[in-house]
Amino acid sequence: MFMRIILIILALLFSSNLYSQPDGIFVKKDGVLVISNDLKTDRKNGYTGTSSNKARKLYNKAYDLSFTDVYKAIELYNEALDFDPYFVETYDNLGRLYRVVEDYNAAMDCYHKSIAIFPNGATAHLNLAVVYEMIDQYDNAINEYNFLIELNPMDPEGYYGLSNMYLYSAETANDLLMALENAEKALELYSLNPPSYIGDSYFQIGYIYLFLSEDIKADKYFKQAKSSYIENGQLENWHYKEQMINRARN
Repeated sequence: MFMRIILIILALLFSSNLYSQPDGIFVKKDGVLVISNDLKTDRKNGYTGTSSNKARKLYNKAYDLSFTDVYKAIELYNEALDFDPYFVETYDNLGRLYRVVEDYNAAMDCYHKSIAIFPNGATAHLNLAVVYEMIDQYDNAINEYNFLIELNPMDPEGYYGLSNMYLYSAETANDLLMALENAEKALELYSLNPPSYIGDSYFQIGYIYLFLSEDIKADKYFKQAKSSYIENGQLENWHYKEQMINRARN
């Protein structure tokens, strides 16, 4: 679980439009500043960007510091919001850092503000789901993951997260089967464009089969997970997963 959260954080951190915003023409739309240019990523993600040079400079400086001085980065992101309170990406990145320092209430507040400005912002919804997951609010996490699936049925992250929620809160065999159904859908979609962490998806299915007492199927997926971790230079992840398997079997 811990490693998965770390991988989600890293994946989001290096995904599109989490960095500085591209130059473009900024216009007002429904009272919110919107970047208007021909870049495909902006049309796809719909993030607001900023027309404030001061906000953008503070945002970029905060991003650079986020790996070395989290608290200073938090300070600078908040300053950026003083200059542009509609700068969605700042809320998303600030929420991530609050999560790093385990201030989950502040993180949730950032994601709620991001969503209030951009209701279909997948980054905020996914991060909010992760926070709910970390504080054991599984019902709220399930709602967020379901929203992500409705927002983009071809994005595996919603199915992966939903599978984890059914697994962690499972009380019946049917809950495990729901976890398996979503895990298989996630793997199907991940396989279309395999990310470096696809080993987690193989492991997830194997882990569910383990709790369903289907050891042969579990071992098949564990073997695939191990191969994937080795191929992607993530052997330490497999060692951690092995410990989980051993604990579950003992």
